[in-house]
Amino acid sequence: MKYECSRCGDKSAVMENVMPLAMVAKASYVIKCPKCGREAHGVGALETAKKWKEINMQPSPKQKTAQEIQEVLASYKKLVLCRCGHSGVFTNDDEGNWSVTCCDCKVSVKAKSTDDARSAWNELQEVDDEPVTAFSILDKAQGHMKERATTYDAEGERSIGKTISAFKIITGDGVVNTEERGWLFMALLKMVRAQSGKLRMDSYEDGAAYFALAGESAAVERGGK
Repeated sequence: MKYECSRCGDKSAVMENVMPLAMVAKASYVIKCPKCGREAHGVGALETAKKWKEINMQPSPKQKTAQEIQEVLASYKKLVLCRCGHSGVFTNDDEGNWSVTCCDCKVSVKAKSTDDARSAWNELQEVDDEPVTAFSILDKAQGHMKERATTYDAEGERSIGKTISAFKIITGDGVVNTEERGWLFMALLKMVRAQSGKLRMDSYEDGAAYFALAGESAAVERGGK
């Protein structure tokens, strides 16, 4: 006897005895679809057939139409911003649930639909729901420069010129050719910023961190202890 599988439509599933009758009071049987792998187990042929029928009466996952597949692909291309500075991307599972997961820090939300997932993501991230584009990056960069203009100096972010001059005076040649010098340059940048505009303690904190990293690199590169 052949059994039909409602999941994939295959009609060649058969019942097999998986434990000989001589070993137990009732033999164990299994019906397994050779195409999708759906299976039902039971003790005795009647019970196994009943379980197969019950399994096949359960609703199968809805097959996506071509339009739905295109919508899914489009959603993969639509990125949303994460507060860590990277992007979150939409994915869906076999049960029809949608998730948004950051590609870097892996923070994630899950919902029953794309709209609900997007809302949950925006509520968690507290960012605007807009695709990441070159223009959006430039807009944010302009905003950062305007913010630094009010923080450090009236002309915007102009700390680099003073930093280069200080670096040349300290090193003699102004060449960034080691890790130590790279960290030293960053420490000097923070020193310049610390003396520009409003007081920001993070300039001192970052500067201390960079100078400590310069010392660590110097110990490796120049044999310090």
